[in-house]
Amino acid sequence: MVKYGAPIGIAQKTIEPGDHVHSHNLRTGLGSILEYRYTPATISSEPFPGLPDTFDGYLRPDGRAGTRNEVWIIPTVGCVNRTVRILEEKARALYGNRVDGIFSFPHNSGCSQLGEDHLTTQKLLRGLISHPNAGAVLVVSLGCENNNLDNFLPVLGTYNPERVKFLVTQNCGDEYEEGLKLLDELTRYASRTRRTPLPLSKL
Repeated sequence: MVKYGAPIGIAQKTIEPGDHVHSHNLRTGLGSILEYRYTPATISSEPFPGLPDTFDGYLRPDGRAGTRNEVWIIPTVGCVNRTVRILEEKARALYGNRVDGIFSFPHNSGCSQLGEDHLTTQKLLRGLISHPNAGAVLVVSLGCENNNLDNFLPVLGTYNPERVKFLVTQNCGDEYEEGLKLLDELTRYASRTRRTPLPLSKL
């Protein structure tokens, strides 16, 4: 008897297709090992001697630390998913060597949502925008969605305008040209941050 690619038992007699397989026609293949006892090891909270107590990370102005220094493109609504994907591709080709990566985060929310559902989306987006692995962020809005900037900015709260910039696609003639200008600024800003030794407690 084989389950998930591993032998689990040996047939004691012929087992026809469709027959019930159990202890009446199958014996274990474990031999004499029939009982097991779980004995977890005690792990010390003390660091291993000789290992460093720091890591090379990116210290952010709010005191948190990032392990990466990326530029993120965050849509406020699913209607601009294709726009952020194209901006991601173009920006990587132009500015990708300045930071650890340029990534977009498409999603299917931001419009036709109400109440707690709408607020949950906004809180998730706020978490992404403020994440310490994002050295800079471009927030892309369509302009007419429920989660437009007038509605979203009060939830976002205080932000550094050098680190977080906004693009409303309905307000510009060429959203790609404008978006790439902003991403040029954002990647330059993010590239000024360097890895420094930080205490492990920042992880």
